[in-house]
Amino acid sequence: MTGPPPTSALAPSELVLRFLASIGRPAEAEQYLALFRSEHPERFAIIHVAEAVLDQAADALVVDLRFLAELGLCPVIAFGAVKARPAARQAARVRELLAPFAACAVCSPDDVRAAARGGAIALVPAVNPAALPGNDEDGRADDDGRGVDVPAVDARFDALAELATRLGSPKIVFLGRRSGLQPRDGRVVSLLDVTTELDEFLAPGLLPAHQAALLRQIARIMRRVPHP
Repeated sequence: MTGPPPTSALAPSELVLRFLASIGRPAEAEQYLALFRSEHPERFAIIHVAEAVLDQAADALVVDLRFLAELGLCPVIAFGAVKARPAARQAARVRELLAPFAACAVCSPDDVRAAARGGAIALVPAVNPAALPGNDEDGRADDDGRGVDVPAVDARFDALAELATRLGSPKIVFLGRRSGLQPRDGRVVSLLDVTTELDEFLAPGLLPAHQAALLRQIARIMRRVPHP
């Protein structure tokens, strides 16, 4: 008589299903994975990666993306909404690190759907800085958004909203060095409702300037994306 294989021998998808089944009904876990392995894999999520993440935690990012790929999930990885200049270089670096482990491709927003449906993780430089008026190619903006050219940043976040609209993405993740928002009183805020709490968190002096700027842009994205 033989028993089930040891946990270490299970494929990543089986491990996730077992975990999800342990906290709910197995059918729900299967349905969740099936939803994003369906004919619309490009809808799973858009993950915008900050430059500092690649500077400090590129290997960890690749491990996580590899794990998602082994689950059959294909997030769209975007770069350059805050600072345009390094976006193409960032996408190329992630491709170089990830390619030995998972299918991936640097592509334009127009090519994301085809890449995802072909089983690849799409790496999307958010904009072509030369195509934007008032671009910040001089590099004055840092990774946290300080000193940026506001019209150019607005245009790049609008492009991100357009990508979410085009794909029907239900989630945009901004991956940075720190978790949540960090008001000056020392709290870490992991959840807020921008429909009711935005003005409170944008009160002068409550958030560091770069976090307030990002929160404003997130609110703009939510207003521009037509689906819930």
